[in-house]
Amino acid sequence: MAEYSVERGDFAGYDAYVLRAGGTGAAAQIVPALGANCIAFRAPPVGAAGPLVDLLPPLSGIDAIGPTGYMSGNPILFPFPSRMRQGRFTFEGRTNRFDVDPDNGHHIHGLVATQPWAVEHAESSSAGAVLRTSLDLGANADVRRQFDYACRLTVTFTLHDATLELHSEVCNTGDRTLPMGLGFHPWFPAAFAAGGSRDQAEVQVPGRRTWQLTEELLPTGNIRPVQGRLDLRQPRALAGHAYDHIYTDLVANAPDTLVDWSEATLRNPWAGLEIAVQADASFLQWVLYAPLDRPIVCLEPYTCTGDAANLAARGIESGLITVPPGLTWQSTIRMLVRQM
Repeated sequence: MAEYSVERGDFAGYDAYVLRAGGTGAAAQIVPALGANCIAFRAPPVGAAGPLVDLLPPLSGIDAIGPTGYMSGNPILFPFPSRMRQGRFTFEGRTNRFDVDPDNGHHIHGLVATQPWAVEHAESSSAGAVLRTSLDLGANADVRRQFDYACRLTVTFTLHDATLELHSEVCNTGDRTLPMGLGFHPWFPAAFAAGGSRDQAEVQVPGRRTWQLTEELLPTGNIRPVQGRLDLRQPRALAGHAYDHIYTDLVANAPDTLVDWSEATLRNPWAGLEIAVQADASFLQWVLYAPLDRPIVCLEPYTCTGDAANLAARGIESGLITVPPGLTWQSTIRMLVRQM
């Protein structure tokens, strides 16, 4: 078997691409027609020989992803992650109206997780297994109805050894400034190694402050220093606690990366293993989602906080990104598992 390969298969009737690293046994499965969601990722600890760990467990079917497209795997959140108040924002005098959740009247997690993406190329070489996917938002009528900006989002998945890298590019193909934010929403099993439990699992998030949220989980605009159970700069056991918080004022703490990268981790101390998500300096926020009713932990890198465009309109620094016409913005995240 070649060191790296890209295989084409099927998932629930949709084309699926599996990136494989023969030398390590790592494999990642992506379904372009389902929002370019990476629905499975298995790898050994970096630099070690096994065991293979299901960071993103293979899905049994399409129902696990849900009608919103972001309930499993690693959904891509664009043009804005998290919640947008009443599904609307005004930027440079133009108001955009997104579809809203009828239960709360707000929009959540953007417009691309349910859209079919194009495959630009799939190839393997000595550098890794690569799948490049893209979505032209300007050519998509349903998206353009809600977000009236022309742009192309490209995400390139690269599996090298035991690390999965996602490199994103947003090209403004229109004639006016593009407001945007990008996020990723990986769903990890809290007890991803046998022998322990959800409450014994430990999380670490490199934020010195958190956004104050309303009961509807919308940022008020205020930011508070972390304290008590919200201080996750060092690993802390979940221990019966639920989390749905947005962290900011990040510490650059990711090992073996450039100095300005940050990292959040999920640890199984009973197995001596930890999952790490690393993000470059474009990502100014981390969301930790760990509900009590589902044994999962989501470590979500976001470039901006929730309701970013509306906060920016109030003069609050929210991480809102603006891309001038004809220019391209880029970012990178990585996922891996390693020994503690």
